[in-house]
Amino acid sequence: MNSVAEKLTGWSQEEALGHKLTEVLNINVNLWKTLITLQQLFELG
Repeated sequence: MNSVAEKLTGWSQEEALGHKLTEVLNINVNLWKTLITLQQLFELG
């Protein structure tokens, strides 16, 4: 788990160890949609 994943999930690698992936990756759907939109904007220039 890298620093970006830690920021997105709110969990440090140490905290996430031993937890289910679905528990750690409980990312807000609206945040996820916003991140995808921003990525698309950067790709399009």
